Amino acid sequence: RPYPIPINRNEIAANIELYPIINSRTHPLFVPVIITIGLGSSLLLFITSFGIKENLFAQLQEHEGFIEGLKLTLKNKPFWLLMIPAFLLGIIYPIILTGLLYYIDYIISGQDPIYMLIGLIIGIILGMIINLKKIAKWQPKKTMMMNAYSSTAGLVLLFIIGYNSMLAAISFLFIGIG
Repeated sequence: RPYPIPINRNEIAANIELYPIINSRTHPLFVPVIITIGLGSSLLLFITSFGIKENLFAQLQEHEGFIEGLKLTLKNKPFWLLMIPAFLLGIIYPIILTGLLYYIDYIISGQDPIYMLIGLIIGIILGMIINLKKIAKWQPKKTMMMNAYSSTAGLVLLFIIGYNSMLAAISFLFIGIG
């Protein structure tokens, strides 16, 4: 066969890189630890949200059926203004983070990435300080836009000066602020 075609369960698992999990080649405590983390996280979520009461305004508002509520939601302009950026960020951030791993592994291989990490950490701290001070003045929408501009500027700068890990720290500073 010129192209391997998965035939049985083990070949399918090997093609999607789950071979060690299916064939029990993992550490014997792996599954119990994952189950414990899942149950603990579920319990924490349940306990912290148990005492939350619904807003009185929401209680007094008349309730629509599912289809009618869906139609009203899709006609709601603030919903779209919030969800489109949130959806795009949910897609774009993992792509960018994967690209950064590629960058570290292949573009600056052999150089010390500690400078970039320091720039990123300083940028995150500065970003938190700036956002806390400016969110009352700029409001959340403008603050999110300014963070996106800062991250974009850092990524463009990384494209220009990114072959040197020391210079890339400047880019990661802007990425961290954003």
